[in-house]
Amino acid sequence: MRGALTVLAPLGEPPEELDDGAARPEGDEHSGRKAVPDAPGERPALTSRHGKELLASHRLPAHGPPPRTWKPLLAGVLLIVVAGGGFLFSGIYIAIPESPWVSGERGEIFGNVYHKLDQNDTPVPNATVSVGGRSVQTNETGFFDLKGVDTGRQVIVVEAPGYRQLRWRTVITGGNPLGYRFILSAGNGTEEHDDVGGLNDGFYACGSVIMALAAIVLAGALFCFRRTRYSLAATGAFLSFLVGYFQVFFLYGVVMPLGIILSLASVILLLFSRGEFT
Repeated sequence: MRGALTVLAPLGEPPEELDDGAARPEGDEHSGRKAVPDAPGERPALTSRHGKELLASHRLPAHGPPPRTWKPLLAGVLLIVVAGGGFLFSGIYIAIPESPWVSGERGEIFGNVYHKLDQNDTPVPNATVSVGGRSVQTNETGFFDLKGVDTGRQVIVVEAPGYRQLRWRTVITGGNPLGYRFILSAGNGTEEHDDVGGLNDGFYACGSVIMALAAIVLAGALFCFRRTRYSLAATGAFLSFLVGYFQVFFLYGVVMPLGIILSLASVILLLFSRGEFT
């Protein structure tokens, strides 16, 4: 039994019926329809050029990566400056006990000399305090102030008639005067005290900590340049505050915390460029 196939036509045109035994049209230039051959026993699938154009016009736009700005790059440069200052300061801390060029060629020490009597410390007047070739005597209250002494590893010698000589090994640095409190014991002979080891350990520890923090800040700068691992880049930026704390300079007598300013600027830049990181 033969049947008829009705083909939908555009608006304004009558529907077209095709006989099952008739050949199916390959296409219609007027309507833009095209018959697609199907498997035996199935109805033909018709495609329309107008439908494809309508579908293409309603397709959602593709979301591309966010535009790249200069903010992560500038943040990386600022972190490199802070990290470089951290490496410099760490080297200075480590070299202070050994290098007069770092600690300064001349230093100053001051303090008091006492004699321990029972539970009270009694001042010792006219005691001699010497470092290298420079010396000074204490006043009536046992106070002394010795300027222009050599820096680095030094031995402070304190002596007074009727008391044992005290030899105090220490590290003298330039810059701010260093305060000491010496206690003499009555009798003859020599007493020795050594605090070089403790001071050296302190300088080495501070230098090592600053160097490790500077390395993390430098790693954060590299991630800023690559725009990857935002959490690590932000960690380097926040730790830069610790590294930049000592990086100051003087401008017309005003202390300018350069390291803190650079660290704050890098954090702000990273906050406004979060979407650029992958």
